[in-house]
Amino acid sequence: MAYLRGPFHLIRNVTCGRDTWRLKVRVVRIWEGGRIQASIRKAMLRKYMNCVAEGGVYKMTYFGVVDNGGSYRATSHEFKLLFQARTRVLPAESVIIPRFGLDLKNLEYVKNTKGECDYLIDVIGLVTAIGEEKQYEKGGRTIRVVDLELMDDK
Repeated sequence: MAYLRGPFHLIRNVTCGRDTWRLKVRVVRIWEGGRIQASIRKAMLRKYMNCVAEGGVYKMTYFGVVDNGGSYRATSHEFKLLFQARTRVLPAESVIIPRFGLDLKNLEYVKNTKGECDYLIDVIGLVTAIGEEKQYEKGGRTIRVVDLELMDDK
């Protein structure tokens, strides 16, 4: 398994155009990733879902790198990783990779985005109100939304 020996590349340097990157990563959330998002297409789920677990650290190689476009991106990284048939994933150890992978922002930061942020933001606060569930139609699908009111320490 020489292809999973170091040295490993830094996530911040990942770009499109090659599939020979070697990364050591922690799975923060099974749907979500400096941080970078990694996705497993439905056709590959059976192959990989038992290979990764939330909180685990892994060495990986032979994956695709694609633009991270669209609404509600899991990270602000320009690209995301895409598991492919030849992607290799092995468990690893690391005390350097943060355990929870959060990038907490205060509520002032959230307000300053003015609703124009196209990626998910990590916040912490006290829930002071919960709105009624609303439904929206988008792209032929029904989206259900509940507004939360948060208060932070300011």
